[in-house]
Amino acid sequence: MKKLTVFTVVLIAMVTFFAWAWAKKDAVPEFQLAVLGDNAELIRASNHKKLTLDTDGKYIMGYLDVFKLEDSVVRVSGWAADKENRIPAQRVLLFVGERLVRQIKPTVDRPDVALAKGESYLRSGWEADLPKDLFGKDKGRLRVIALTKADRARELQGASDPFLKTEK
Repeated sequence: MKKLTVFTVVLIAMVTFFAWAWAKKDAVPEFQLAVLGDNAELIRASNHKKLTLDTDGKYIMGYLDVFKLEDSVVRVSGWAADKENRIPAQRVLLFVGERLVRQIKPTVDRPDVALAKGESYLRSGWEADLPKDLFGKDKGRLRVIALTKADRARELQGASDPFLKTEK
């Protein structure tokens, strides 16, 4: 068996480290919705980036268009856009209560949004099918949060929660 030189071992270690670091740079951070006292909320990112809340819609626009129950899944869809850079939002986070259940990169064509807001927003649509058992009494409501490249966050409003409707 051939002996490895110190140089070879160091070179292998460096290549391994840089491959790991390169992969981590594009890793999608995990997010957590924390409810603080007095109903104040905070979104925490696992990469420790500070997220700025866009409370007045100056930087982010979008809408939750569909929230409907279909057999064993809940179908949700909408659109989200970064107004500052005139591009689709970087990511859409779906929370049920405080639990992150899905992260989505908007890529769905939305010709209606492009026509109304500008061609650069064409691929601002997003959609997801979520398991029905994520929802229900005492599990919390669906929260849709759009994020931009500048680490701004805004909760999107829209379609009503079918689980809040009472049966007659």
